Amino acid sequence: MRSRIPAAIALAATLVFTTSAQAFEVKHAEGGELVRWRRPGVAWTVDRSVREVPGAEAAVTAAIAAWTQQAGAPKLSLAAKGATLKPGLDGTNGIFFAKDGYAAAGGALAITVLSFDDVSGEVLDADIILNGKYELGTIDAALPAPTTADDPGAETYDIGRVLAHEMGHALALSDEPERKDALMYPYVPRAKVLSAAPGTDDLAGLETLYADVPEGADAASAVGCSGSGTTPGSSGAWCAVGLAVAAMVLVRKRKATAGLATLAALAMVAPSSARAATKPREGDSIVTEVQTTASDEGIFQSEVTVITDGVTVSRHAAWGGTVGGIRQIVGGAWVPRAGERVRIVVPSRGTGRASTARLVARSAE
Repeated sequence: MRSRIPAAIALAATLVFTTSAQAFEVKHAEGGELVRWRRPGVAWTVDRSVREVPGAEAAVTAAIAAWTQQAGAPKLSLAAKGATLKPGLDGTNGIFFAKDGYAAAGGALAITVLSFDDVSGEVLDADIILNGKYELGTIDAALPAPTTADDPGAETYDIGRVLAHEMGHALALSDEPERKDALMYPYVPRAKVLSAAPGTDDLAGLETLYADVPEGADAASAVGCSGSGTTPGSSGAWCAVGLAVAAMVLVRKRKATAGLATLAALAMVAPSSARAATKPREGDSIVTEVQTTASDEGIFQSEVTVITDGVTVSRHAAWGGTVGGIRQIVGGAWVPRAGERVRIVVPSRGTGRASTARLVARSAE
């Protein structure tokens, strides 16, 4: 979720897909199946780091209550608080607070890491990470609106809204930047109490995803990956593959590539008086190679090689990607595949000086 900073506009330079003109957005796996949980219950574990955020544990409970079994969604439950976890594909759905910031979050208030079977679309693991770069907490609605930075809560973002929004991502909903009334609207202002309940657009998206989910299952037995699948496309088998591959790539030394910027370097803030412009480079750009590994924290990272006009080769970095049939989306950003056509967008400041580049996959036309 992005902050709504009055004095600045945040530009996230990522590898993303363009979306259609409809309202709510849902995700699809490579095989065309909807990306969603395929079990009726999903349990969450809260890392002990979350205790450092005022009101966060209560906000977790409220977010679970707001989304659980809405429009057929899975029953959400709280498995444990105060655990010691690590984000990534590990079979436990966790909620974390990164006190000193989190590289994969960039300038976002929080991100969700969603790992799923890229054939069946079944979600295998989800993690929510709160970004300690920002002041998150409860806001006293009884206090007058702040007029200076010294007023109580002037720099605080509503933790209830942030967590409820990210829980929507964990259920496989995408951001909805065109509907300010939607909980999945990706921006929040400071020092303002906002609704943390799904709106009509959010519920319509859930209904599309979960209309046929069976009811009455025990959510306590549905923590992360299932242990019972035995065929490709079932949660147990694919989870085993994903965890094995993740373990393998964790022990590999990640190859350094000269001139390749990390995603953390591809986030910039520009003054609103000189709103950043995007300047597409004309030409036919095609992804020629995608190399994906896992970071030390179990988050996938990809190095994407692109050739433009059959001549110019450039390399870009992104969080997420596909390993062993498991696809991971970090902060809502999809990593393009080899052979896909993209365009390179260069955010620039008011001076027109090029800064960092991002890839935007072309919509099918």
